[in-house]
Amino acid sequence: MKNRSAPKISPDDLLNIASQIGHHNTDLYGTVEGNNEAWAVVSIYLKPVGQRKTNTYQLSQQLRNWAQTQTGYQRLDVQPLTDIPVVGKAVEVEIISNGDERFALAEQLQQWLSEQPAVTNSWTSYNPGKDILDLKINYPLLAARSLSVSDVTQAVRIALDGEIVDELQTLDERVRYRLQLPPSSNSVLQTLENLAIINSSGHAIYLKSVADFHLRSGEADIKHYFGKRTITVYADIDRQAISLDQINQQVAEFIARQQWQQHYPSTRIIQTGELEQTQESIGNLGSAYLIAMLGIFGLLILLFNSLLQPLLIMLCLPFGLIGVVIGFGIQQITLGMMAVTGVIGLMGVLVNDSLVLVHTLNEKQQDAGLLNIDAIADIAQQRFRPIIITSVTTVIGLLPTAYGIMGSNSYITPMVMAMAWGVMFGGLVSLILLPCLYTALQELRHKF
Repeated sequence: MKNRSAPKISPDDLLNIASQIGHHNTDLYGTVEGNNEAWAVVSIYLKPVGQRKTNTYQLSQQLRNWAQTQTGYQRLDVQPLTDIPVVGKAVEVEIISNGDERFALAEQLQQWLSEQPAVTNSWTSYNPGKDILDLKINYPLLAARSLSVSDVTQAVRIALDGEIVDELQTLDERVRYRLQLPPSSNSVLQTLENLAIINSSGHAIYLKSVADFHLRSGEADIKHYFGKRTITVYADIDRQAISLDQINQQVAEFIARQQWQQHYPSTRIIQTGELEQTQESIGNLGSAYLIAMLGIFGLLILLFNSLLQPLLIMLCLPFGLIGVVIGFGIQQITLGMMAVTGVIGLMGVLVNDSLVLVHTLNEKQQDAGLLNIDAIADIAQQRFRPIIITSVTTVIGLLPTAYGIMGSNSYITPMVMAMAWGVMFGGLVSLILLPCLYTALQELRHKF
């Protein structure tokens, strides 16, 4: 089959192409998963999204299709190069076992993932290392030739590692004499096959006559999970076609159907990755949100010397979330962890508009006493322009970062976008809702 030509990138969209020999990690902030002179990473750097026409997702798919047609490689993967702190993958399954069955289970799971239409790429944490030579001893032949397992293991150990047979003490140092095969020949399989072992009768027995040789690839690095060896299966998904929760639910159902826990009782299978980290982070963000709200409320109490007026301002803050939900819903963007972080920062920005309006109403009240509906409406009208201008200038300052104008960063974009849409909607709500709440408070005070 003729190799498919590699996809072409417009020179106007390309910044540079860099090659690094010795590792294969695509996470800039990740730990290096071993080093090997046979590994390499070829990085293709494109211009920011707003300055190029090349679609990153389409380019990745074209490169994967091209990689499948190439030969002469043991492994050729195409992964996006991330410039954000390391987070879990969309699908990340830990298969924990000290037995070799973990490799077979990981291969089955990866094969199933590769067949799912919404999965764009799947791989495992297994990295081939140095070759391992397994000896399968024929015990009947071994006994017939008057040899034992210890005779075989001792002969192989001496041939490969050597054994100190004598030493000489000089005035300056102690010189040890080691008996072993020459380094140029001990790594040759034929040398090991023709290794002669002396049995109890004094006869030389060749190793290949009592054992079979099996050559396999070893592991470049061995990962552990709570003290046991583990292999991790990863997958990236098309988030337009399937959500994070849906794909992980399908993975859990597939694992349950295979009944791996029943067939391999000593094997543990744990789903981790982005789903687990997001749930944990959202729980922490919930605590941070509560602390932020209590802090804002406490400062407002000190400012207004009142409990009711800070409560009015706090009642307006959740309406800024409506703008975030509407904005993300229109654009069909997932409300992830960084967006929730932006919502927490949004609360502090929305307080400013309400704070200015309430402060102006209080100053007017001190001069004229209790305010009627018309007076409150006039003050709201006077503050309309400053509040709108403040909100608009804030949104204009956030939009270039939110929409990647002249460059973007996928890590902070959801956070800035949440703040932009929240300020846009929350500022308008505060102009309408807060005067109504303040009017109701005035009526209650007048009544009681």
